Amino acid sequence: RKHTDTNRNHIAPYFDNKRISKITKADILAWQDGLLTKTYNGRLYSNNMLKDIQSLFHATLQFGVECELIPTNPFKFKRVIRVEKKEELTVWTPGQFDTFEANITNPMHLALFRTLYFGGLRKGELIALDVEDFDGNGVHISKTYDRYNSEVTAPKTANSYRYVELDRKTCEAIQNLIGLYPDVPEIKRFPLVGYDHRISPTSLERWKNEYWKLTDLPFLTLHGFRHSHASYLLEKGIRTRDVALRLGNTEEMVIKRYSHIINKSQSHITALFD
Repeated sequence: RKHTDTNRNHIAPYFDNKRISKITKADILAWQDGLLTKTYNGRLYSNNMLKDIQSLFHATLQFGVECELIPTNPFKFKRVIRVEKKEELTVWTPGQFDTFEANITNPMHLALFRTLYFGGLRKGELIALDVEDFDGNGVHISKTYDRYNSEVTAPKTANSYRYVELDRKTCEAIQNLIGLYPDVPEIKRFPLVGYDHRISPTSLERWKNEYWKLTDLPFLTLHGFRHSHASYLLEKGIRTRDVALRLGNTEEMVIKRYSHIINKSQSHITALFD
């Protein structure tokens, strides 16, 4: 499904009216230039997205060579990427989240956004949670949601398997949500948020934007909830190893991603001796 969507959205619109044997290097260069200007949700395509799109097109053309539909692959040169300047992360403080939360009246939305912010979960992990994964004090993470194939799968790394303890208000929000569900034996195997279906990442993004527009807060992506959680913990002096365990990352990944916060802490340490 991922390949089908990529072809339909990014390759077919440009090459649909051209025979594969007539595609030239110049055509591909022009297509690459166009990719660099494309946006999603108002932001230019990331380098990861650019690489995925181009790799699929390269593989498609190579398949044409192997099937003897074309003599050579015209896409033999380097994939184009954008030179990206590392931007400082946009995060919300707990107080800013309170401002965002004040507009939420839907019990499911309250539970899911609190879990994202105060648990630091990835959105795929949240969507994959079942009722039985919540034990009253936190959630057991043992799966994720593959949005491309619309299915629940095992996490990509062993680090992602973990238990995330949650604060009292978030646990109460989840418990209140479960209380709205029918009291049937099979309820434990139902999605924790969504009940009779898995909610989509697109729905999550839409709901988040609806509440955000009611505030004057800086824009935050869904993944920004996770960044906010990690940033707050590090600023409060929680060890990088403990933050990594909570996020389901390696300590090296945390140090690399949040080096600006860690370096700030180092400055505070040296200041003690001045």
